[in-house]
Parts: sequence; C-alpha cells; structure tokens
Amino acid sequence: KRLKKKYGKLFQLFIDFHGHSSKQNVFTYGPPFERSADQYIEGTNFGDIDARLLPQLIANRTTLFRADESSYQVPKSKLNTARAVLFNKYKIPFCYTVEASYGLADGGLHLTNEHYVEVGRKIAQASEEFCSFLSNKCTETG
Repeated sequence: KRLKKKYGKLFQLFIDFHGHSSKQNVFTYGPPFERSADQYIEGTNFGDIDARLLPQLIANRTTLFRADESSYQVPKSKLNTARAVLFNKYKIPFCYTVEASYGLADGGLHLTNEHYVEVGRKIAQASEEFCSFLSNKCTETG
C-alpha cells in the first residue's frame, strides 16, 4: 500500500517467490487478464499479451523455467494472495508469483542452490528487459 502510494503509476511490476513440492519445474502464476485483445487495465494500454511476455522472456533465458506451465487465473481460494490483491485492489498490472519446485525439474533433474541462483539471475535480467518494454510502451502511447 505504501509503495503504491509512493510510486503511483510507476509501480507496474511485483514478483513474489514461493517454493512448492507438488509440481516440477519453475513457472509463474500471473495476472488474471482474460485472453482477449480488448481487455486492459483501466486507464492503461496493458493487456493479456503484455502479461504473458515476462514468463516468455524468462523461458528464453533458461530451460529451468517453463512458461507453458504458467497460469493466469485466480481461483476464489487464492483471492487473498499478494498478486491477486495487488492486481485487483491496487491496479498493479503485472503481479506474478514465481513457483519453484523443491526438488525436481523435467527429466528427473534435481534442482540445487546453483539452479535456483541461475533462475533468479535470469528472472532479474528478464524483468529488466520487461520494464524497458513497459517504459517504451508508455512513452509511445503517452
């Protein structure tokens, strides 16, 4: 709440990190845009295609991340999660939860601390590129 008040419309991206044991790989839960070209966050030109860009940028950098396993839905049981509250109440358009397996990736690969550090670096690099994209898009559309 304080960050939104301090940064206003500059606060466009939020990433929360979680571990899980029931699924393999690293993936995201993303903002709940409908898969429609005409749905945008009110007062912006950001939509579904933009929301799916960050996971793809991460996947392009590391095979440990699976964009195709990402989800952009928020079930009723998850409406109080950080990404859902920030998206719905505070209108922050790009809220993601990165989920990382506690153990296995595809092919039986055991994830180690080095793997998690690598994925973290790739997420940071992709986030920087994504923020540049958002900045350019805002500049182009005024």
